[in-house]
Amino acid sequence: MSLIFSFLFLFNQNSDDTLRVKNFENKLFESFQNEDNAEMIIEELIYLHDNPIVLSTANEDELLSIPLITNREIDIVLNWRDTTNDFSWKSLKNVFKNKPQFILLLQYCMVMNEDEIGYLKIRNRIVLPQSILPLLNRNQEELKLYNRVNFKTHNLKSNLLIEKDSFEDYKNGFTTGFIEYNFSQSLPQIIIGDYSISVGEGLAISKNIFSSISNSELKIPKSNKIISASSSSDEYKFMRGIASKINLNQNISIYPFYSNRNKFGNLNEEGIISSVSYTGFALGKEIFNENIFGVVSKFSKRNSYEINFTSLNAKYDKIINSNEPMNLDSNKFSVIGISGTNYFKNSEVFYDYAKTDKNKNALAVGFLSEQKYFSYLIHFRNYRNGFSNPFAGAIRQNNFVGSENGIILGIETRITDWLKIVGFIDDFSILKNDDFSSSGREYSLRIENQFSKSIESYFLFKQKDYLNSNKKTYRFNFIFNFKNDFEISQRIEFVDLLQLAYRENGILLFTDFKYKLFDEKISIASRIISFSSDSYNSRLYQFENEIPGNISFLPLYGNGLRFYFYTNWKINEDAILSFKISTTRKKLENIYENKYETQNQFSLQLDLVF
Repeated sequence: MSLIFSFLFLFNQNSDDTLRVKNFENKLFESFQNEDNAEMIIEELIYLHDNPIVLSTANEDELLSIPLITNREIDIVLNWRDTTNDFSWKSLKNVFKNKPQFILLLQYCMVMNEDEIGYLKIRNRIVLPQSILPLLNRNQEELKLYNRVNFKTHNLKSNLLIEKDSFEDYKNGFTTGFIEYNFSQSLPQIIIGDYSISVGEGLAISKNIFSSISNSELKIPKSNKIISASSSSDEYKFMRGIASKINLNQNISIYPFYSNRNKFGNLNEEGIISSVSYTGFALGKEIFNENIFGVVSKFSKRNSYEINFTSLNAKYDKIINSNEPMNLDSNKFSVIGISGTNYFKNSEVFYDYAKTDKNKNALAVGFLSEQKYFSYLIHFRNYRNGFSNPFAGAIRQNNFVGSENGIILGIETRITDWLKIVGFIDDFSILKNDDFSSSGREYSLRIENQFSKSIESYFLFKQKDYLNSNKKTYRFNFIFNFKNDFEISQRIEFVDLLQLAYRENGILLFTDFKYKLFDEKISIASRIISFSSDSYNSRLYQFENEIPGNISFLPLYGNGLRFYFYTNWKINEDAILSFKISTTRKKLENIYENKYETQNQFSLQLDLVF
């Protein structure tokens, strides 16, 4: 059993953990359930939820920091804000009548006025070993520590995060931080510390690692905000140095950036870095230095077009020849790219192109048409054989961006206010060499029904055929609301996996309860999950309610039961107490006798408002 104590001190912030927002959180996060690639975007959204944008004073750059938002949607929001006589969520909802999920996204990441947010936030979390009593006799390296400090004023933002995972010594713990300042209209952004760069779909450079589109929204993930301060606990996908945005005029901006940081890897007998470490859990023994300089030039006209030119040059103090995409066989790497979007009345054309110093290139082109009741998407990608870019993060079926062709066809229709259908097909081929490739196809269909204010459901079907593998997923999810105070959710999910002549199956069932008491001062959530799968390959995922700032997106496999109980108590206007207790009982893989292992965890968090 492990024990988590977490304390968050907030100054001048109101908490908004309504049942509706929590439901949106679950639905949105699970829609990016492309297994291992969901955590980064979830972490970004949680950070914005804890540090919301102020809509009354927000500029375009701040709105661009919201994941999944488009330039067209930003224009509509800003035009509404500048012209409305009723500055309220109710008024904004009327502007986006056909996009209720978009409004919930804004409410999750934003507040209307500055008096709703705070200036200083401190969060401390400690994960203790199995029991408290023998703690003094244990090695402190078993503790997991998480400490974050945020400070924000109108022109200044800063963040410091210190994290140490269990069984990780202090010197290998992770520290990240930044200071971001808005000097003037000509220099609206300068970041010193840790930051990330994302341009277009990410063929030249991206902080994201998407490998598919969401199953609930018809959108190709694109990065709107080019430079972002890094607040993530991800230990690899960030730069460390200085970056800024310089506005030359209303339509032209440049983003110079410089990074110098150490990374970890392992040397082979020839003195070459043969493997690169991506996490603090398995750091290599050798430290090597990465030095990066680059610039992005942006040309744009509101509601018309946007064009980005990217140049990046990286130099290392050792030769790198690891697995793709770090198979540089050199101590340097460079890439150039061009990306952009042309906007029309109800549609847009977007493109991304990148070329490396090895004269290998990649191209992605897409078209999206959005009508009132029907939208469709066409997206084509051609990543040439041999294209390898360690800074890329675009859509793919391969393990890395490169050596792949594909076309995505997608539709979204809202026939009525209570029925929404989203589906796509990804037909792809992964290139093994110039003469051989292996083809595959991925399907996704999601049907959402809002039968009444009290009953909603969705059905999700996914299938992926590649090489000698066929994997199908079926999910049925139902939500029953009772007077906005009590809610029951039920899900059943099946996985059918056929590899060569061997078939595996997985099944997950859960029942979830949410209840509000005493004028919503106390929120309670509980879930019991039964799962069974033949192996890790047929695993199942489910996003759980968590204490604020935590992520629980667990893969469940084998045979077992899981239960958790979560509550959020608004003691008064200045104090909120949250805790969660969970237990998982799982059968050990032993053909001779029935043995089980049990894992328990208790989480506690206090939010104080001053």
